[in-house]
Amino acid sequence: MAVRLKTTDEIRKMRASGRLVAEVLAILREAVKPGVSTAELDALAEREIRRRGASPSFKGYGGPPAFPASICVAINEQVVHGIPSPRQILREGDIIGIDVGALYNGWQGDSCITVPVGKVSPAAEQLLRVTEECLYLGIEQAQVARPSAISAMRSRITPSRSATASCAASAGMASGDACTKASLRCSTSASRAPVSGCAPAWSSRSSR
Repeated sequence: MAVRLKTTDEIRKMRASGRLVAEVLAILREAVKPGVSTAELDALAEREIRRRGASPSFKGYGGPPAFPASICVAINEQVVHGIPSPRQILREGDIIGIDVGALYNGWQGDSCITVPVGKVSPAAEQLLRVTEECLYLGIEQAQVARPSAISAMRSRITPSRSATASCAASAGMASGDACTKASLRCSTSASRAPVSGCAPAWSSRSSR
């Protein structure tokens, strides 16, 4: 599918929605502590999104039943799109993926971070560091006139290595292979651990 080049004004609006999401994620990162529920994080996210004049992209999406929350959460072995709950309490040593989406001036901003809860294991620390490094290696590959390596990398990742899919697919080419191996080395259960590091927010025009 051809990529439509955005106008200067569209890029400005995309940047604004992405920046809004990044601001909310920064607030949520500071709020992640042992004893906090994922429902509390969800309420905080919705309040901050609306305070900035935007609306949560995820809340009410799809269905029936529609998605009931403003963020998606994934703790430890959970992969993605978990629903926040007052019964889901963060514990020391957890890692939590938080996905935020916001609709602002007709454009969707969407990004995810993974945050350590208190003191985490050395393996978890290394997993977060390596996958974040891989993300930025992948971003470096996004250049004018360079074919995307993401599809090619996806075909080379087996199901047993699904935990490193985001890392390898985003890193691309030779750096993707190195990234995959590094992630597998630093996790004792690589096929189950979340891999998001600190993804820059991206934006797209809303179709809702």
